[in-house]
Amino acid sequence: MHSLGAKFIALELSEAEAAGGYARALTEEEKALERGLLADHVASADVVISTAAIPGRDAPRLIFKDMVDRMKRGSVIVDLAAATGGNCELTRPVRPSSPPTA
Repeated sequence: MHSLGAKFIALELSEAEAAGGYARALTEEEKALERGLLADHVASADVVISTAAIPGRDAPRLIFKDMVDRMKRGSVIVDLAAATGGNCELTRPVRPSSPPTA
């Protein structure tokens, strides 16, 4: 990915890992810090790919409408967590169309 200009955004939040290596739920203070750290990155990106998931729970919200509103026209968010609610506030699940009936 790096050769195409992609950058992984790592948020350094202390002790954000729970037992088993999975992420734990963040405190409200940590969520505010995370949102502030992500806002400018999202606004300046042409493509954002989000993948955050917590097993057995809804996907955490990471990208909010105000961040999307700051993105350039034509920018894209690929929300790979859409099946569990999505990381983006504006994600809407796509339901596969039903096959035609005979």
